Amino acid sequence: MLEGKEIILRPLKVTDWQKTIEWRNNFSIKKMALMHPFPITEIIEKKWYQTVLKSTDNKNIYFTIVKKNDIPVGFITLKNINYTHKNCSLGIVIGDTDDRGKGYGKEAMLLLITYAFNTLNLKKITVEVVESNKRAYALYKKLGFIEEGRLKQHYFIEGEYLDVHLMSIFR
Repeated sequence: MLEGKEIILRPLKVTDWQKTIEWRNNFSIKKMALMHPFPITEIIEKKWYQTVLKSTDNKNIYFTIVKKNDIPVGFITLKNINYTHKNCSLGIVIGDTDDRGKGYGKEAMLLLITYAFNTLNLKKITVEVVESNKRAYALYKKLGFIEEGRLKQHYFIEGEYLDVHLMSIFR
């Protein structure tokens, strides 16, 4: 577990699916987090959890972001970890609207970045952010991410194609 002042990053628990299925079916979250537009059923979510919890390849690391009382507020991942080239990509969701803007995302990012650089010995973390997610873009910039490029009209949601910023932070 990675512990901060307000939140803890802990490994996923089987029971987390009951909360994450809500977030992964919320279209405003899907749009901000570059998720696919398809509905997630209980069977799909439970199967995904079984796959993740059984994985031993260490190429993807998933944490549930919880308040100190173990109430989930989101999830954060390091994906496609390449231990040879020392890089990976990052994904984060703060689920409920009431939990956004309270610093949970920033604290989770700082904990995960520190973990990736100081424990996993990674050199670079990339993140993709859709152009309409101004809040996330500003947070990444504040944390030290730089924009390395832009994918034009790359993500289709709600009838329009949106640009996606490619951002990275280096150790």
